[in-house]
Amino acid sequence: MRQSYLQQFWRLTVTSLASLSFLVTAGPALAQTNVTTQPVDPSQWRWFDVEVLIFKHSSSDVTEQFPWLPPRPVQNARNDLLTSYYAPNFGSFLYETDPCDYDNALIKGEAIWLCHQPNELDLSYNKTLTMALARLNRFDAAPVNVVDGFGGEMERSPRPFLLPSTDMELIELRENLVRRNVGKPLLHQVVRQPVFNRSDSYTFRVFGGANFGNRFAEDGYLLPQSDAESQSAEWSALEQPALSSVAPQEELFSQLEELLQMADQGDLQLTLREQKTPPPPPANRPDVIEKQPLWELEGLLHIYLVANYLHIESDLQLRQPETVRFSAGNLADQAQLAIDGQEQTQPFLRRYDLQQLRRVISHETHYFDHPKFGIVVQIRRTDLSARR
Repeated sequence: MRQSYLQQFWRLTVTSLASLSFLVTAGPALAQTNVTTQPVDPSQWRWFDVEVLIFKHSSSDVTEQFPWLPPRPVQNARNDLLTSYYAPNFGSFLYETDPCDYDNALIKGEAIWLCHQPNELDLSYNKTLTMALARLNRFDAAPVNVVDGFGGEMERSPRPFLLPSTDMELIELRENLVRRNVGKPLLHQVVRQPVFNRSDSYTFRVFGGANFGNRFAEDGYLLPQSDAESQSAEWSALEQPALSSVAPQEELFSQLEELLQMADQGDLQLTLREQKTPPPPPANRPDVIEKQPLWELEGLLHIYLVANYLHIESDLQLRQPETVRFSAGNLADQAQLAIDGQEQTQPFLRRYDLQQLRRVISHETHYFDHPKFGIVVQIRRTDLSARR
């Protein structure tokens, strides 16, 4: 028992030290890793610093009506600097360490430094160390809302990179939003990036805020019940007395009487008006749905040049759980749902879109507004911004 405890203690110590050492030594390289192509000769790239502050409005008093839309996947991002920043890949680092030998170390009284367990090199077994999505989904929220990047050298870098927080110029604005209870910052970052033509589609994925992936599926509905909850529901159903067989006419009158009682108690709400809310979850929905990170804020930002004019194109979505009354269709369907005891109101992960395109001037502060959230962007020139 003592040896098992010591092994766990040493393992936790080694993991913490490995994480710290790895972030210090290899963090800059990992944070800058992204899959992209180089549209033109890198020596001709025009570099700019793009500072982005995205926040959610504190006030919930919104009179404007929005459609009930589920989350939509963010696709075709040419750059994703935040995933590798929040969840660096430790797989290659572990391969360089020695196997852990606790028994000999304890006998000799030696300290166990950096080592690996055999199963940690099995990529199919230990996905949390090798798969970024698996590690990201363990977060209830993005680890930080102010990204402190590792920096880099644009003269030598073949890709964009995150700058340290000391290069931020919108800090006072961010602090005022919080102090005056105007908004809650979801993401604040500065990226030093090359800027190309619009056709190059050199987009950046951004995300932040809470992670709803452990509660909701990508279609916006609640995740199916866990196996334990499903088994409990099945046992409850088995314990209920079986219904006696009755004639169809008697069953119909019984259902009508049940509907009348529900109406008298105020538990029956039927409507003939067109409902613009989502339908109930489909009946053929899988019992098990793989969890995926679903961030409160997610989307794409595209900074590009038309001649010498800078443009900002935003395609962002804010997601938040809201209670929805599902649209049940005609009166017969609504009545059947009431008889079956199915809940017509449930939490639903609703999305709000902010899609804007604007021509901007460098070194000016630009604001993109939405009743639910806002974006502040500032593009600053560097020594390599001019055409060469």
